[in-house]
Amino acid sequence: MNIYSALSTCTALTVGWQHNVCLQEKQKPLSFIDKVRLMRQVRPSMHMSPTDMKAWKEALSSIFHVKV
Repeated sequence: MNIYSALSTCTALTVGWQHNVCLQEKQKPLSFIDKVRLMRQVRPSMHMSPTDMKAWKEALSSIFHVKV
């Protein structure tokens, strides 16, 4: 059953990240490589304009709940 099939990639990653934070006893620690893979999943393209770069940073800050 695909309950979250209509979610964007960024929103789905945000929900997954928050889920892992809430369930710390079952949380799999993320390595640096895991975080890089998450960042690449929401990256718009290889050559980003300044606008794309700003949108990408905003998406990452919403997923990881940090200020960029």
